[in-house]
Amino acid sequence: MGEAISYICKKCKKENTILYGIGFLDSPSYYDNNNFKNLINRSIEENIQNIDKLKNFVTLKDVHLRDGYGNDAYICPNCKTIANKFRYELVSNNKIFIPKYKCKYCGNTLRLKKENEEFNIICVRCGSKDFEESTIYADWD
Repeated sequence: MGEAISYICKKCKKENTILYGIGFLDSPSYYDNNNFKNLINRSIEENIQNIDKLKNFVTLKDVHLRDGYGNDAYICPNCKTIANKFRYELVSNNKIFIPKYKCKYCGNTLRLKKENEEFNIICVRCGSKDFEESTIYADWD
């Protein structure tokens, strides 16, 4: 369960929805089982840049998923687009793995949107900066 915020371009009506939180399938055991196979597959689907580092990291001893993971908003500092990605950290003793996501429009590295951060996004379809926000609370999966 979580919050979903839709950003709707007022000019061309393109909608981009960001899910915050976790779904029913997002239990730690879902990602820890089978040498993190499900987490690796999800990371590939979400266009992770450092996939080789992830595959190596999960072979370390005592790797676990840190609490506080979930869907979140990432921003491209270059083209000012917003993307929905799975935020997580893996921990093994004193080592930490944090995924780096690539912008699907320009290829630059996305950064995690900070809590309560004001940000200006640009519509990828028409270039407008004028958006309407719509928030709902929902279950997904």
